[in-house]
Amino acid sequence: MLNTGEDDTSRNARLAYLNNVRPLLTNAPEVYFSGKMDFSRISFLDRLISKMVKAVESDQRDWDKIKQWAQTILN
Repeated sequence: MLNTGEDDTSRNARLAYLNNVRPLLTNAPEVYFSGKMDFSRISFLDRLISKMVKAVESDQRDWDKIKQWAQTILN
């Protein structure tokens, strides 16, 4: 849910995140989707850190955009 901005730091973090997947999807457009923060699915330590930085549980996923992108890699 981080790195959604258009600043250099956010863009570089997104590119680094995609490094492992990029070779598998050579013809797909690169996109970055926001995710979901679910405290029940993360470790105690991650939950503690999340609360210390005042993270909130939320679901930022846009399933319509995700499905549209998925169609581009299936064709």
